Amino acid sequence: MKLSETALLKSIMHYLALRKDVFAWRNNTGAIVTDERFIRYGKRGSSDIIGICANGRFLAIEAKVGKGRQSPEQMEFERLVRASGGLYVLAYSIDDVKRGLDI
Repeated sequence: MKLSETALLKSIMHYLALRKDVFAWRNNTGAIVTDERFIRYGKRGSSDIIGICANGRFLAIEAKVGKGRQSPEQMEFERLVRASGGLYVLAYSIDDVKRGLDI
């Protein structure tokens, strides 16, 4: 059975909560249309999980499953995070997060 992106995100959030050295939260982005207007929320391309490591370093985790790939906006967000000294993890599994945080 293939793991869904929602299940992977829940697992990552649970793992981060257990670590105690990362303050992280789900970062939802998207848009809604009402009868009167179009409303966009969140930064387009920003990661699924945003956080701060105990050392003060910005953390961004993008979760993907299967053959999922980053959009051009997500790749640009990754570039900006890394260029600013932040930590960016492209996670297909919990092990990717573990490796990314142990840098």
